[in-house]
Amino acid sequence: KMFTVTPDQPIEVGLTGVNWCHRFATGYSGSFEMSCNDGQLVVDEVLCYPDACDDPTESYNSSSMSVASGVGPDRRSPLDSIAEDASFPTINESIPHLSTWGVRCSTISDKLSGAYNAKCFAGQISWNTTSCSGPCFGNSVEVSLGGEVGGAPLKKLTLPASSAWEDHFGSWKRNCSDVHEEYEGIIPLTCASDGAVVADKSACSRIDFGCSQERKSGVAVTLEATSSTLAPSAPMKRGQTYSVACSSVHAGFEGDITVACGEFSSMSADSSACIELPCGANTTDRVLLGGAVYDVPTPVQLESGKGFSMECKAINNGFEGTAWVLCRAAALSVDISSCNLKPCRMPSTSNVSMGHLVYKLPLEQNLQSGEAFDWNCSTGNTDFEGGALLTCLTGQLIVDASGCECMQDRCRASSCYGGPISVSVQLGETAGQASGAEYLAHGSNFSKACDVLV
Repeated sequence: KMFTVTPDQPIEVGLTGVNWCHRFATGYSGSFEMSCNDGQLVVDEVLCYPDACDDPTESYNSSSMSVASGVGPDRRSPLDSIAEDASFPTINESIPHLSTWGVRCSTISDKLSGAYNAKCFAGQISWNTTSCSGPCFGNSVEVSLGGEVGGAPLKKLTLPASSAWEDHFGSWKRNCSDVHEEYEGIIPLTCASDGAVVADKSACSRIDFGCSQERKSGVAVTLEATSSTLAPSAPMKRGQTYSVACSSVHAGFEGDITVACGEFSSMSADSSACIELPCGANTTDRVLLGGAVYDVPTPVQLESGKGFSMECKAINNGFEGTAWVLCRAAALSVDISSCNLKPCRMPSTSNVSMGHLVYKLPLEQNLQSGEAFDWNCSTGNTDFEGGALLTCLTGQLIVDASGCECMQDRCRASSCYGGPISVSVQLGETAGQASGAEYLAHGSNFSKACDVLV
């Protein structure tokens, strides 16, 4: 065995001291020499040897071992078992170093069978009872902790009882933290008569770690549909609070939010002191209406929660209905859901040119914007055939007469017919009429002598 030695006080050069081994290594007797040579500690004449183990029978008979075990009337410590079994080798009423021997498991408890080994090493008796078998050995029990709503997550662990006698004086127990790191306390394990292992977790209590980023503490705060998670920048204790500006969540608010650390890393936030800011004059909201973008302003300052109505045509003349303008937390919103495209209603007319004449076409039915109907060209001028398309677009009647065609020779490529043709002429202070043929082709002319007019 290796062990470290350190002198209790400085050693002068050339001097040698004797030290006892048990001062530096428990379970060893004898001595060794220490000296100082050129500043270096020198150990020599090492005569350390391991101790034998005391006869456990005397300790058992004195009841000190039985009382110290504390394992209950139906179970006893292995050391008591070793003393009672009395099968250990002795020399001069001591057990030699490195001696090993077997012990009946039934001397620990009448529920156990088999045998286990004991050993003496450097004055200490050790044992390994895993070879003992009984109704609960090899069995296990599943223990769960956590699972509270909003609390620690549920965790399960299977606790075996097969190695119970390796615990201190054979007590069957596990730490609550073995199951869940957020719990403290002890879980006693007992063996039922049917061989089932029973775990009592009633002594497990959850540890309150406070609030911190490491614990993933945080609380969500929502102001006017804008949400933000507030988390502590430094660890907080339970009950501790801090303040944060409402504007850090929503720029349209003023005041402070109070954030508090509660039980088991939970956090809460009180935003009741947050006040909504008004909309200043000329605050605008951008809307899309009829395929175009418009900035709708408020002409005066508007308190949060207040609003007014306006006609949709004030935004886009091609729409009718009413829009609602509302201020909420310094932001303006315009509701145009009631704005509809203007229809074309009777009576409405539209001008259409056919030949040299202009006709007013009456609307024969109400049309929604985007709707259309066909009109017979001969209804306006019997010299024409075909059809015209009348379309309603945001309250305006649009006519496409490109489908109207003149079927008479006199009107083809002409615009002057239906005579006699007459035109007013002014000569000095005298006015007269110049008349000619009933038909004049497009681009042609005729002459009249001035004396015919005057």
